[in-house]
Amino acid sequence: MCTLVHHLQVELQRSGRDDGGAGVGVSHTTIMRWVIRYTPEFEKRWSRFSRSVGCSWRVDETYIAIKGNWHYLYRAVDKRGRTVDFLLRPDRGIAAAQAFFRKALASHTDHPPLKITLDGHWHSHRALRLLRREHAAWRRVRVRSSKYLNNIVEQDHRSDQAKVRAHARLQVNRQSCGHDCRDRACT
Repeated sequence: MCTLVHHLQVELQRSGRDDGGAGVGVSHTTIMRWVIRYTPEFEKRWSRFSRSVGCSWRVDETYIAIKGNWHYLYRAVDKRGRTVDFLLRPDRGIAAAQAFFRKALASHTDHPPLKITLDGHWHSHRALRLLRREHAAWRRVRVRSSKYLNNIVEQDHRSDQAKVRAHARLQVNRQSCGHDCRDRACT
């Protein structure tokens, strides 16, 4: 949606306000009102083209460093590897797992999961047990715990962790050389 706003701003600038053409003067607040008004309709039309996810989800969490602070990335994929949903949280616990599962179910109300495969993290298991009291869709879910069925998610996390480690090595190299290393020749 931000791209649409940017294109509108560029087109309005090109429309001739500056060069005396027949452009229409529109304030930025009007554009924001358009974005707020038409975003739900845009999302509804766009969702017709999105692929639906399967009913067997693999859920996992991993930690990543963001600006020096560790955050937890909760992620679910279906058995074909298509992303169901993700959530980035600063904490890891039952409340964070519940927030992730609520968000994932809210974004896929047309196809709720029938099976969810979790790793050994007990917070996720407890969160699903508590969510069964909240929503009827969670009562039909069969929860499994398997390290090997979650390989789809684990393999995807491997690339994320490699990027984090590479960035950390780059920061250490820049600090160890002793002078300002903003150019790439020093690393």
